[in-house]
Amino acid sequence: MKKFFITLHLICLSAFGKAPSNPYIDKQACPFECCKYKKWKVINDTILYDKLGGAKSIGFLKKNSYIDAITVEVHVEPNEVEIVFNKGKYLKGDRIYLLTPQSAQFHLLHAGDDQKNR
Repeated sequence: MKKFFITLHLICLSAFGKAPSNPYIDKQACPFECCKYKKWKVINDTILYDKLGGAKSIGFLKKNSYIDAITVEVHVEPNEVEIVFNKGKYLKGDRIYLLTPQSAQFHLLHAGDDQKNR
């Protein structure tokens, strides 16, 4: 469990409930500021698999080739943080999860059951 002194910048709050899946998969997300789904350069020889964690190889990308990215899925490990002072609907001791970065200052957030009624 990490403790951070942060000012929360909210873009979106996911549905209340249990901890988010790990990895959390954000479809159509942008993994960095001002991203563009255009030509991406392949920096290492890369094997393509039929699914995440799959064993069946379906293709190969050579180093220094280019691909046209049409969509993106960002896979992140949710980071649990504890609120260290009361701020708006969040109270000291509440726990939330930081998910997909939206920019340098904004994250998609997930609040657990302890914030359900706040």
